[in-house]
Amino acid sequence: MRVRPPFLGGQAGFTLVEMLVALSIFAAIAAMGVTLLRSSIDTQDAVQGRLKTMGGHQSPSRGDGERSGAGVAAPDAWSGG
Repeated sequence: MRVRPPFLGGQAGFTLVEMLVALSIFAAIAAMGVTLLRSSIDTQDAVQGRLKTMGGHQSPSRGDGERSGAGVAAPDAWSGG
């Protein structure tokens, strides 16, 4: 006769039903993650497509990473002076 260790409390493991429930929960979470990732990729593709079509309509760049006019002071009418 086999004697189970006392720290297990008379239980040797999980039942089949417990394993199936855990597996189904994991599968549902994984499916939601895949759906979210696919949606994110589709959105990124759509944004990239729009940026490519709008490429000729953006203000010119100075070449150093900043847009022209970014460091220009506000007109006197806006600064109160």
